[in-house]
Amino acid sequence: MTDEDAVKKAADAMLDIHSLKRKEKEKHEARRKYLYNHPKIKRKRTKQMLKRWKVKEVITRGGFSSIRKILRRSDNKKFVLKTVRKVRQRERIVKLMVRQINVMKDLDHVNIPHIEEIVISPNYFLMIMTFCEGCILSDVIYRGEHNEAKVSCYVRQIASALDYLHERDIVHRDVKPESILVYQPPNADPVVTLASFSIARKMKNGEARTLCGHPEYVAPEIVMKNPYGSKADIWALGITIYSILCGYLPFWNAENDRRKLWHKIKRCEYEFPESEWNDISADAKNLVKSLLRTSPQKRLTGKQIIEHSFCVKKQSTESLSKNVILEMRKESIRRKLYNGCTTVRAVLKIKEAMEAETKEKCVEDDDQETLVE
Repeated sequence: MTDEDAVKKAADAMLDIHSLKRKEKEKHEARRKYLYNHPKIKRKRTKQMLKRWKVKEVITRGGFSSIRKILRRSDNKKFVLKTVRKVRQRERIVKLMVRQINVMKDLDHVNIPHIEEIVISPNYFLMIMTFCEGCILSDVIYRGEHNEAKVSCYVRQIASALDYLHERDIVHRDVKPESILVYQPPNADPVVTLASFSIARKMKNGEARTLCGHPEYVAPEIVMKNPYGSKADIWALGITIYSILCGYLPFWNAENDRRKLWHKIKRCEYEFPESEWNDISADAKNLVKSLLRTSPQKRLTGKQIIEHSFCVKKQSTESLSKNVILEMRKESIRRKLYNGCTTVRAVLKIKEAMEAETKEKCVEDDDQETLVE
C-alpha cells in the first residue's frame, strides 16, 4: 500500500466517524424535541412543581432514581413520584425515559398505572403516576390469603391488562409475581395492577428482538434468539400462574446452570407433581397447559384467557395447601442465595483482576530499575 492510499483510507475512516457522530447527535436532538413537545410534559423547576404537589416519604430508592409517595394539594389525592437524576448518563437516561413515556403516555386501563404528569427540571426527570395500593403478589401468597377463586380473579385482570397492551402492539416483557400489585378492598374482589414497565416497548411490525426478561420467565423463542411478539407475555403469565398455584417455578435448575434451564424451556419440559397439584382443579391445569406451549401460535390470547373456564366458572374458595407457602419461601431463599453467590463471585473476579494488574506493574517497575542499572 502506497502512502497516498494510506492517507485516503485514514481520511475515509475519519469521515465515517464524523458521520456516525452527526447521526447520533441528530437522533439525540430528535429525542429531546419529542420529549419536550409532548402535551403531558412540562419544563419547569422542582420548586414550581412543589406548589401543586406535597412530597411525602420514599417508597424505594435506586442508583439514579427514587420513588416517593406524593399528595396533590388541591384534593389530597395520593400519587407516586418517580425521580430520575440526569447526572453523567444523561443521554442514556433520556433514551430510556423516552421509551417508557412512549409506552405509557396514552395508556388508560384500570389494571395499568396511569401517567398523570411529567416534569423536566434542569437536573431531574419527574414522572407522576397513579398510586397503586396493596403489595406484590408473592407477599400475598406468603400470608396464606390464597385460593383458586382469588387466583382466577388475578388472572382475569392481568389477562385484561395484557390484552389491552397487545392490541396497541406493546409487549411488557417483565410479567412475574414481583411485577403484579394486589390490593384487597374490604368486602370486594381484589384489585390487580400490572406494574414494572421499564423494559416494555412498542413492537415494530408485531415483533421485538432484544434479549431481555427474567431467565426463568422467558419464552422459548427468546431463548432461541428468534424474533418474538406479544405471546412471550402469555408464556410468562403461564409461568406466573403455575408458580402461584404450587409455590415453585416449572423450569428451574438446582445447580443454577443457565444452559440446562434454557434446554428445559426450549423443550417445554415440566410436570404437575401430585404432592402439590392433587387438590388443584382440572381447569387450572388446563389453563397452564394452554399457555406453556413451545409454539407461540398455539398459546391463548388475552381475550381467550378471560373466556377460559378457569376465569369464567366459580372456583374453590378453600385455602390452597400450606405446602404452597413453604415452597414459595424456599424459592425466595434459593433466589437470594443465588444472587448472593453471584455477587461474591463477581467481587472475587474483580479482586483477582486488580491483584494481577498490581503484579504486572511491579514486574514492569523491576524491569525498568534493572535497565537503569
